Amino acid sequence: MLLLIFLHLALAYLSCDPNFTDNMEEDTDDEGHEEEEDDERANEYTDDEDASWKVRRVAAKCLAALIVSRPELLS
Repeated sequence: MLLLIFLHLALAYLSCDPNFTDNMEEDTDDEGHEEEEDDERANEYTDDEDASWKVRRVAAKCLAALIVSRPELLS
């Protein structure tokens, strides 16, 4: 039971990416395009201080350890 909880938590941490943004909404209107570019540059995300990749890396290592130690859970 505890291993299943561990598995679900590791999978959740592995798939979590707080920096991912899905910009599916694209405006076809060219009016105000220059103003939008300025806004986008002001709101750009820099990943200089981002450490979320470390969480995903450790979650992947935990899953690998779980697979090696308990291969019967793969089904």
